[in-house]
Amino acid sequence: MPKAIRENIPCASEKSPICIGGLSMGGYGALKLGAQYPEVFTAISAHSAITRFSEMSLFVEESLDSYKLRNTDNDVIDLIKRNVNSLPTIRFDCGKEDELLSGNRLLHEQLSELGVEHSYEEFDGGHQWEYWQKHLESTLRFFDNHCSR
Repeated sequence: MPKAIRENIPCASEKSPICIGGLSMGGYGALKLGAQYPEVFTAISAHSAITRFSEMSLFVEESLDSYKLRNTDNDVIDLIKRNVNSLPTIRFDCGKEDELLSGNRLLHEQLSELGVEHSYEEFDGGHQWEYWQKHLESTLRFFDNHCSR
């Protein structure tokens, strides 16, 4: 991914900070990749993120057993625990009417228990574009604050 960024964005270089963000399944990916490769990313942001692999069943038709995963670190917290001392800056949020709210609250509690600095917020709204469009600015400002030179 960093190579693709440098190849497609003329002003990006080897020294450019890289941030990763996403929503829903993309939020899961951003949190996992950011925690798995803390040396690559400067900051992580997620909206309405899946935080535990089991939550994927809310969004896919096939059985989760059909996913042939290569490792056992399938919940975000698993990777965070592995790299707890080298994590990028983390922020995430979730809507109070989102079916993923309990998982996001649990991740917030787990991060707090581990002493991982992070920002977590809850807002009105559900698992929908309207919510994400409204809160995307928070991610962009967060990245600007933590990744600008």
